[in-house]
Amino acid sequence: MTEEKDISSDIVYSIPIEESDKNIKPKFYAHVYDRSSSKNRIARQYRITTDQIPRIINDDLFVLDEILGDKVVVENPASKWYNDHIETARQRYSGHLSKDVQRTQTGLCVHSSYPWLAANIGEFADDGDMGKEEGKEKKEKKEIKRLSIANFWSPYSQKMPKETPGDYILKTAADLQITKREIGDIIIWTPYDCRIATVKKDNNEWRNFTFPKIKAFYQDKVIPAMIDSGIDPKTYYVLDLKEYYQVF
Repeated sequence: MTEEKDISSDIVYSIPIEESDKNIKPKFYAHVYDRSSSKNRIARQYRITTDQIPRIINDDLFVLDEILGDKVVVENPASKWYNDHIETARQRYSGHLSKDVQRTQTGLCVHSSYPWLAANIGEFADDGDMGKEEGKEKKEKKEIKRLSIANFWSPYSQKMPKETPGDYILKTAADLQITKREIGDIIIWTPYDCRIATVKKDNNEWRNFTFPKIKAFYQDKVIPAMIDSGIDPKTYYVLDLKEYYQVF
């Protein structure tokens, strides 16, 4: 019986780490440019982002054009309203957090091992002191930290939905895997109301369903399109990360 070769190492590779940095591999690479900037659009090209994952799973025929940059995403009235009022939503979210929570706005967060995969989140909301719990020995105390992300979603109708959209739950679950967080808050807001839904990290769902699906899409659809355009997937992301990202 012949041994089956694992081709993932040839295509879906890990970012090389400098010799001096072997013990401090980054959790992720964070993009720091404004979402509406041209640099942000360039950074998203040839990269699967978490807001596209539900569409990949549902076999959306147009998502590939968006990933390749062939389809320009135009701001519509709903997204314009969202962008104009997002600060109001952030203020409402503040009322649900303790004073110890450290909030950090960010943009695209690239997976530390799979640079073709990125989370598109609203902000980090990390609580550095959530109390203490007893370890194996009663004298030992262990710090509890709430490492979380916050995503903001406003329904097109501007009316509060009865249930949290499944696509946004799936997106937030993927965000947690990429940013190495445990909890995701989805802030659903309208001009008149605000509600928070919480998503917890699910490693089994990610390993057995979500990641295999998007990895197959990347290998079968994105890589051939990159090669057809004369782009080498093995070198493209290394150069990209050096130019556009800060390491966290």
